[in-house]
Amino acid sequence: MFVIKLFLVLLGIGLFTGCSADDSIELNRPAEFVVHSEIQTSDPGPYSFTVEEGPINSWIPGGAFEPMSFRTKVHAAGSSPNEIILPKEEIDGWETFKSGFFTGAKVRIYRIVKGRLQKIREDRIREHQASGWNGIQEASADKRLISPAADSAQVALEPWSRRNTHYYFCVFGIDTQGRMSRSSNTAALYIDDSYPDQPGQPRNQHVEFTLSAWPKPSDSLHPPGDVTAQLDNSSGLITLNWKVEPGRDLAGFVIGRSDYPPEQQKGYHLILEHSPDDPQLHVQTGDMVFIDQYRRSWEKEKLFTNRIFNSREAAPPDLLFDHTEDSRWSFVSHPLPLPDGVIDHGSTCLLLEADRDNKVEIGIYNHAGIAQQWYNVLDPEKQYTVEFMAKRAGVDGPARLVFGFEGPYEADIAPIIFNVGEQWEKYRAVFSVPHKLKEERPGRMVLSFTGPGKLFLDNWRVYEAGTPFLDFTRKDYQMLKDSGMAFFRAHSNIRSRWGYSMKSFTDPIGNSELWGNSLSTSHGLSSLLRIIKNSGCNPWLQIEMCMDEEEWLGFVEYFCAPFDPDHDTPFKKPWAHKRYLQGQKEPWLGQFDRVLFEISNETWNPLFKPWFFNWISMVDQADKHQYNSGEIYGLFQEYVIGVLKSSPYWSREAEQKFEFVLGGWAQQTGKDGYGQQARRMSPSSHHLMIAAYNGGWDEKKPPAKTGPKGYFDALTWAAIESRPRAMALLQRLDETHGANLLGTYEGGPGYHLDGLNGVTMTQEQVEQEAMTMKSLAAGTATLDLFLTQSYLGFAVQNFFTFSRNRFYWSSHAKWRDGGQPYPSWKALSLYNNQGRGDFLKVETISSPTWDFTESDRHKLTKDVPLVAVYATKKGGRLNLFIISRKVIDYPLHGDDGYSPVTVHLPISTAESVTLYRMTGDPASHNLDTDQVRIERLELPKSVAKKRFIVGEQSGSSAEGLPPASVFLYVFDGIQ
Repeated sequence: MFVIKLFLVLLGIGLFTGCSADDSIELNRPAEFVVHSEIQTSDPGPYSFTVEEGPINSWIPGGAFEPMSFRTKVHAAGSSPNEIILPKEEIDGWETFKSGFFTGAKVRIYRIVKGRLQKIREDRIREHQASGWNGIQEASADKRLISPAADSAQVALEPWSRRNTHYYFCVFGIDTQGRMSRSSNTAALYIDDSYPDQPGQPRNQHVEFTLSAWPKPSDSLHPPGDVTAQLDNSSGLITLNWKVEPGRDLAGFVIGRSDYPPEQQKGYHLILEHSPDDPQLHVQTGDMVFIDQYRRSWEKEKLFTNRIFNSREAAPPDLLFDHTEDSRWSFVSHPLPLPDGVIDHGSTCLLLEADRDNKVEIGIYNHAGIAQQWYNVLDPEKQYTVEFMAKRAGVDGPARLVFGFEGPYEADIAPIIFNVGEQWEKYRAVFSVPHKLKEERPGRMVLSFTGPGKLFLDNWRVYEAGTPFLDFTRKDYQMLKDSGMAFFRAHSNIRSRWGYSMKSFTDPIGNSELWGNSLSTSHGLSSLLRIIKNSGCNPWLQIEMCMDEEEWLGFVEYFCAPFDPDHDTPFKKPWAHKRYLQGQKEPWLGQFDRVLFEISNETWNPLFKPWFFNWISMVDQADKHQYNSGEIYGLFQEYVIGVLKSSPYWSREAEQKFEFVLGGWAQQTGKDGYGQQARRMSPSSHHLMIAAYNGGWDEKKPPAKTGPKGYFDALTWAAIESRPRAMALLQRLDETHGANLLGTYEGGPGYHLDGLNGVTMTQEQVEQEAMTMKSLAAGTATLDLFLTQSYLGFAVQNFFTFSRNRFYWSSHAKWRDGGQPYPSWKALSLYNNQGRGDFLKVETISSPTWDFTESDRHKLTKDVPLVAVYATKKGGRLNLFIISRKVIDYPLHGDDGYSPVTVHLPISTAESVTLYRMTGDPASHNLDTDQVRIERLELPKSVAKKRFIVGEQSGSSAEGLPPASVFLYVFDGIQ
């Protein structure tokens, strides 16, 4: 059969340019392997997964109305007894924050001393000034100036700029040495509502010039004079005119703009309350500074600059609205008394105020029809619960609070009316929808009341009846248990931008703070840990690096400390008492076998600013040694580990169960890579992880496409990309770090987002990526990638993510599309449940191969094997994985993709042989139906021979192993 097949392929070679008879021989060479009894790698355990928000039961995120967190991390750019010196763009957030934004915030200052990170002092910001001229940074970034020959220029305001206010303009001269004149006279303009939403494009004469972001002043260079400003309201263009003395050594001009007239401009400063006498306590250049602040109201006129006033950045928190003359909101402490037994009220509630008989409403767009994938779809076969706590004030008689819909369901669902009294009560109602929406147009859920008066509101929730609020459904729990996954990586509390407090993180279910003006996750530890426990997994906790020492110690107490109400008190153990009140009597530590602990996420990645370290350096105060970004990450991690272990509740059990994770950078495999540097500085860390995707933006590869080439690219990824990278990392770790354990914090099929890494994605490309990365080929490739790294010694590997979506990083289809797992999740679950054990050494005698030329998908690689074999052993069971990396009709036209396979096994007999096979058309996907399945076949035990052949007797066909297939043979009772 092989000879006939080879002859047929050779006939078709001419149809595929650049291929020869030798290519065909290599592509169709029979595969032969030897499995040895020698252990290559000890059993690494099951694979794991990440959850972002997860398929939680909540339709109203952010309904707890907790304080708004504004935390950030900066590095001092200068030394001072009582000032945090920063570049202007950090103090005003790139022309975002007005003066006073950070006034009153707490600061923590850290420094490297004798090779260790130390906290130097805490203080508060007495004065935050962010008032001056803008425009210099833009000219510096653009590397150009207004031409020195010009005596006018045009500027336009951003469409989202503030109206009905004054703007102030000036002009600076720049000499050929890059020095800047004083500002010219000021021209003021009042911009009203008539300013166009889409202003025109300024047309100016520019010259190239490299300008410092902080130009030195020049006393000899006179500023331009007689500056005037005229507005063309039809185009939105503002024309500045000026006069200049002839004969000066000018390089060009910069236009300055400000929200403040010159007499109100006080510069850019963060002044602290205290100025210590001890110079060691002064702020020094390079110091790491954390800023912690909270807000209960949103006075954007006082907080945000004119430039971003009408943007999403300055918009009030989701659910809420801009204040008017008659309507306001704020977060306030709960008026007492509260209902008996209520423990989930958090710190604050929402106060809505209406001075007149106008309607005040809050709401969110959160549902749409089956024609789209962004919003969830309400199901007419289910019931939904709406509930909240409320009380009225300032009006006689009950306040009429209405829950209703805006949009597609508005005419179909009658509003639900609640009569709210003057004492706190919990209100609840159940509703259903008459039909499933089909259209794309989203709908909004709304709560409203009509003034005058005040309404106090808390814990507004909408969730599916029959499943607890913020919980997983029984079906989702069963899918997690069936998967056999080891760790549940909780991803929802990182990438927060503005951070949060440990108090919020440990608050009762649903009481998370808002991250600035954005809806935060609704998950805290109380809900996360309960879900993780119910899923049968161990926790992999990710916590943002913004916590202070008291908060880290509070976490240890919450997680590890017992609370005995007969002996302990809330004063002595406030965090353990808090957990006790939430229904978890025993410490969480005792509920799990292992706990992985990770600080923030991809701390090398500037996308997650400010919670990252890349591009940063710090100098040791003692010996002036300069530490780079990876080393600073490691020093910070070691500092936090030290704080955790200093807790009186850090026990021997905690020492045995906690494992600390460093997030490395997959693109850096040398000994001086970011993660490798961090590991050197953090010997207490147990794992150095990287991301290991099968293509996608993480791997800096172009979008995946359907078709034989796209599937072939995915299937060969492990051999071309993953294995060489893993081997390089392992070699460097052996040289520099000893027995540290490598792993992956994320992995699986890779994708692209529109605009990320400069890639433009059309909807057609997004759909093609989904079809490719949720195909049989991608499922096989994902298992191959994980097995390759396990074979080489990776201890923990993690799939990204357990979620329901058609597109991007997801494991399952949405329930409306059938709810089926995608092939990658199925393949990894197969390993977890049936294929685990010590990895045995496998020797390749021969394999079909292919030579890859340099391309945008792969580097030049010769003799890439197209069949892979992995073997694991556990007790009296031998598991044999045989994986095909081939597809039909590619890279040679006419090839059927089959491979003859022989494996020499270290056994002579077995009591039973079971085949689990995932096979079929490589292009088959599970987006719409459960096409790709894993079949289970009982085989005659006579096939269990030392010379094992994949063929008709062993559950395949005479041609051998089908293309893009996973075959797992389980030999039980082996001899």
